[in-house]
Amino acid sequence: MHLISSNGISATRDSSLKGLEKWGWNVSWEEAARNIGDAAYEKSEVFPARVVEIQRSGALAVSNAHGEASIREGRILLTGAFAEGIALPEDLPAVGDWLLVRELDQGMPGGADATWLPIVILPRKSFLARKAPGSRHGDARFIQALAANVDIAVAMTACGADFSPGRVERLLALCHASGVNPLVLLTKTDLIQDPGTLLDELASVSGTTPVLGVSAATGEGVAKLQSLFKTGSTIALLGSSGVGKSTLLNTLAGFSLTETSPVREGDSKGVHTTTHRELYLLNSGLIVLDSPGLREVQLWADEADLDAVFPEIAALAFSCRFRDCKHREEPGCAVRAALKDGSLDPGRYARWRKMLQETAFLDRREDKTAAAAERAKWKTINKAGRALRRDRESRGMP
Repeated sequence: MHLISSNGISATRDSSLKGLEKWGWNVSWEEAARNIGDAAYEKSEVFPARVVEIQRSGALAVSNAHGEASIREGRILLTGAFAEGIALPEDLPAVGDWLLVRELDQGMPGGADATWLPIVILPRKSFLARKAPGSRHGDARFIQALAANVDIAVAMTACGADFSPGRVERLLALCHASGVNPLVLLTKTDLIQDPGTLLDELASVSGTTPVLGVSAATGEGVAKLQSLFKTGSTIALLGSSGVGKSTLLNTLAGFSLTETSPVREGDSKGVHTTTHRELYLLNSGLIVLDSPGLREVQLWADEADLDAVFPEIAALAFSCRFRDCKHREEPGCAVRAALKDGSLDPGRYARWRKMLQETAFLDRREDKTAAAAERAKWKTINKAGRALRRDRESRGMP
């Protein structure tokens, strides 16, 4: 199970929180479930479950099926509307999703090996996604889901060879595009004598996003980091391999939950320790996502998301002579003037330009595929509704 305690099986954070509340279930989710599930939900024919793990072989979820007091785990069977005719990967369950499911097999006593059939994905509050690594297509079919319903995404970079403000900028753009509140974290601060310089550099590219330094080895900054998280929040740890995601998870948990590996001595690069995406419920009440390192952060964003990451360039653009200025060689370009007088960092401009070109390519592709994607989305929603009705009819229910 994923309820983390000293015995790895049953942990509670607060006696006032019971069942799925410990996994983030609240009044708004309950309202959505009642509106969508209707009579089937009221009669407990379908019940809510949260996806906690995605592996190559399938998905696992947790639920207190039929209102039971204890949480149990079930395997999600992807079939019907979720396996046939799916046009977009984002229409499939992702880690963190809330589903309405029906029980196919209760499994062993205590709920082990239960099998659940997903009926519908409840509307997401946020959806972390990127363009599939290595893909040259600006097509929604090449989107890669990272997580759903995340409250805070921690964009991590480490002291040493992994330090990369440019990667942090990309992670921030990903967060803004996904509707997730970001936090910038500099890890392994014990490796250098004065991490203040690196923190200042990160602050210069993070805008209004908070920046914090931590050391899992010494504990420095960990208490402050924990104070920024609200009990019951879902936290996603994002960064390249070796940046310290699994180590930070173990630190937040208070003991070792996941395997960690040292960086390679030759180039200080990390190796993949985590092989799949998984949610952990900690004794502190935090729900933390650990995931494989992101070697590529290919954007699935638009120009407005870049404005949030590069606010100084967005502000300068308002002063350009022409409203459609491309900030290249046009006369009266305030952005180019700032580059010339040194008030705009050339590195920031170059990275902004590169990301802008990526988003422009996506926009051109999306213009051609948006209508088809919208049709496919509603086709999937309607299929889920028909699947629920057929399921009820097959069991002789109105």
